[in-house]
Amino acid sequence: MAQIASLRGKLFDLGVGREREGATRTHDMMGGTYVYEWDLVSGSAFCRVRRQFLAPEMEQRLQQTVQDFARFFASAWICRPAVTPPSGLFDEYSQTLDKLSQSLPVRFHPKLDEVRQGLPLLLRPEYPMVVQHDDLLEHNIHVDEATGRITGIVDWQDAVIAPFGVSLSGLETVLDVQTSSTWHLHPSHLDLREIFWDKFYETTGEISEVDRRSMEIARLFGLFRLHGPEENAAAYLDVLCSV
Repeated sequence: MAQIASLRGKLFDLGVGREREGATRTHDMMGGTYVYEWDLVSGSAFCRVRRQFLAPEMEQRLQQTVQDFARFFASAWICRPAVTPPSGLFDEYSQTLDKLSQSLPVRFHPKLDEVRQGLPLLLRPEYPMVVQHDDLLEHNIHVDEATGRITGIVDWQDAVIAPFGVSLSGLETVLDVQTSSTWHLHPSHLDLREIFWDKFYETTGEISEVDRRSMEIARLFGLFRLHGPEENAAAYLDVLCSV
């Protein structure tokens, strides 16, 4: 837990382009019980400005948000903890996919099989296990309303160490709108995705094709894990698996 707290502070700072000391302070108290002190994050939760940012005339601000989000993920790629995959992770992920194969319509089976066959890529010794927020919803992403810059990512209590990319599904939070019945893509979502990856690779430097493929497998797994159990999973995944 202390290791995650230390690393998430680095992700917070690097992810929005600020390398500040003391963003997270850890106090060891009462025989190993940790208390964490976190700086107040400025800006508004993305859920409060989403309608404004998704308007056509505000696309420049949304582009800035997407670029900062890319830097945030790039910081996870760069700041890798020296850890091995948690014991039983392959079995856990396989069981998740098996359950979804039973509950989702048959049209999703080829994509689920693709992810299942790609799981060994995520557990290679050379593929990074990194800190993942695991709850990148619109109320946990704070932005500057005037510029679109991300001012912070909050609510890290459920952070985990997992193969890089499992939380890339969080990108959909700033690109799209989820309703009770479907998933609406931003009209310029393809351009915005290109902006995201351009900034990501600019920040990380060269990444091999096998690692890029691993990222896509991790992203798809994250989408299935997050949305597969939802009531309207088929409608959501029809859209999300097509991008």
